[in-house]
Amino acid sequence: MSGHVRALPDQIDTCDRCGMRARLRVLLDRGGELYFCGHHARKYRAALQLVALSMDDIPASGVAAAARFR
Repeated sequence: MSGHVRALPDQIDTCDRCGMRARLRVLLDRGGELYFCGHHARKYRAALQLVALSMDDIPASGVAAAARFR
């Protein structure tokens, strides 16, 4: 069994700041990931862009989308 963990489609990620449903997944350039609701994604966008490898929208289904967060 590998050490890789895959999120189940019914799993709901929550914002790391407030606990609301996540709308943005940020993969960090030094490893790790963060999740933010729409409000906190907008609030911290400029700072996140400095440390992110990618910033991906999370649609209501909970599966990360390929589209960039705007």
